[in-house]
Amino acid sequence: MREASNFLDVKESAFSDRVQRAALQGRLNADPLVGCLDSAARVSRGLSTIFRMARNNALQSFANDQATAGGGDLALCADTMEALFDLGGEAARMLARDIEQTAAWAETHGVREGKQ
Repeated sequence: MREASNFLDVKESAFSDRVQRAALQGRLNADPLVGCLDSAARVSRGLSTIFRMARNNALQSFANDQATAGGGDLALCADTMEALFDLGGEAARMLARDIEQTAAWAETHGVREGKQ
């Protein structure tokens, strides 16, 4: 995939026009796509949890900085947050790879030939 100034600006799909047409016409075996979407949902929930933890950790760190001596619980250490971000990054990479593999499968095996 080509680089863009903002990843949200990339309009390219992992799926070819042929596969997309077949899906619109009801000629695509969707079984592997459902599994891929289930994976996407799990990764999204995991990333959401990591981001919520990061936000809460930043707020707790700020509160601890503002508190007087002995105030508040300790925030997560930087090593823990780094490990969580690494985990989130790897999960996102795995999901992207899974989607690319599913798109390649759909191109080769997923389209039922017939009327177009």
